[in-house]
Amino acid sequence: ELIVLLHTHTHLGQAATHTHTWTGNFSHTDTRHKQWTHTCHLVPVPPTSPAPPAQSPPFMSCPHSPLQVQSELVYLSPHDLVKAFPVLGTPCYSDQREVVIRGCLAPGHYIIIPSTSLPNQEGEFILRVLTEEGGRVAPADKANTDLRNQLPSPSGSVLPSLKDAQQLFKKHSNTEGRCAAGELQRLLKEAVQGGVLARSEDEFCMERCKSFLALMDTKGFGKLEWVDFEPQWEKIRKWTDIFMAFDTNRSCSLEYAEIIPALQAAGLRLDDFVLQLVGLRFSDASMAFSFPAFLHLLLKLETMIAKFRSFDMLGNGTVTLNYRQWLHMTIYN
Repeated sequence: ELIVLLHTHTHLGQAATHTHTWTGNFSHTDTRHKQWTHTCHLVPVPPTSPAPPAQSPPFMSCPHSPLQVQSELVYLSPHDLVKAFPVLGTPCYSDQREVVIRGCLAPGHYIIIPSTSLPNQEGEFILRVLTEEGGRVAPADKANTDLRNQLPSPSGSVLPSLKDAQQLFKKHSNTEGRCAAGELQRLLKEAVQGGVLARSEDEFCMERCKSFLALMDTKGFGKLEWVDFEPQWEKIRKWTDIFMAFDTNRSCSLEYAEIIPALQAAGLRLDDFVLQLVGLRFSDASMAFSFPAFLHLLLKLETMIAKFRSFDMLGNGTVTLNYRQWLHMTIYN
């Protein structure tokens, strides 16, 4: 599914003379969103499958359903989708290459959702909007919530300093000076106890801490020494500063709309499909990201990007992995 937000100001007319086209990918389970400002009079909406190459599979069944939403709503959660009812739409899935709807819509904000009939099915589509004379359609700029210039300095971090973190590490490590997943979990929980992030303590579950350890463990020992943990703690403090800057209501979580500028502040720019996967993997049922989930996400992204670059010796954006290398990268992380 590709969700497109359209904004209409007047009722639809009769003759459509202007065409506005968008292309993208969609699937049955895709929940990513895009915003568009739509100031036109007529909104027939035909999503189409592009012409297939030779010997390609048949066209996928794909209807589309415009939904009217509140003006401030930029993302539909699963709960919203259950309650929403299409104001226009096709009665069933169609195998036709082109699906066309013509109708009248009252002024308001609308989200158009193309989808496929089968789960986990992906494909390309073209979405055209035809408007009457005088109508215009232009992409809306994403909300500017980039707060990089307002990030607190490291000295104002809510987490213990590097020196204090070293004492915590010694406290929770074994006699050999190493921390396994259980020790790492106790360390992280104590680090947030009594502070503004205390509500996040329970989110440091054992499974998440096992993943933390695997992502930090460059030697493959299953345990961390201080020399392994020290540079990671500096990153965690920096990422915590970013999290606190975007968690303006101090809920110890980031909304889905806040995660994009937060990732940008951390130096990461992801395409819409990867962002959709990020939401499915790291957010909760309300599409919010807890503090531990945010740390987990950034640590995962940074580690996987570093691993990719280590294999991309020519710097051309492609890598070749053997079977063992692939298993090591995907299982132990």
